Amino acid sequence: MELRHFNPQEEHPISCQRCGHQISGPYYRRQRPRISLHKHCAELSGKNKHPLHQDHTLKLSSSPPKTTNSTDKLKTCNLCHETLYGFTYICSCNDFAIDSVCALMLNKIDHPSHHHQLTPFHNPATFFCHGCRRQRKGISYLCTSCKFWVHQECAWAPSSFRRSDHRHSLTLAYSLPEKC
Repeated sequence: MELRHFNPQEEHPISCQRCGHQISGPYYRRQRPRISLHKHCAELSGKNKHPLHQDHTLKLSSSPPKTTNSTDKLKTCNLCHETLYGFTYICSCNDFAIDSVCALMLNKIDHPSHHHQLTPFHNPATFFCHGCRRQRKGISYLCTSCKFWVHQECAWAPSSFRRSDHRHSLTLAYSLPEKC
């Protein structure tokens, strides 16, 4: 598989075959058979020890479990409550299951835009993203020290990329340069 950076000026929107979300930033692509995966989804471990389910190890499954009742409906993620599809982490001892995106949100991250570590957070309510300066909701990263908050797309944005209409790489700036 080839590691690439998604460029919206050159490519049509594509979805990750592992988590189902639209790809932005680094991803792996294979031509035959055609497969596209977020870089972080391609690097998921087969086993996972989640802090909200410490008694058992979760195992990566290529298909989500069904609900335990007789309706034969798809189960929802125990963390974000979205319907599970594609690759899912499942506990073989009980009914606990999480999607691959929630599995990535195990640890705090260091981000070049901020001086404190950021804690993963799933917020069903709207919040102000300090990265794109827009109202957002869903998966995000929060600084618990100073309330700096960015949504997942801003947190995972590539630090640079190339455009077909420009000969140099463009580098993401986290603030405007000060005047001399």
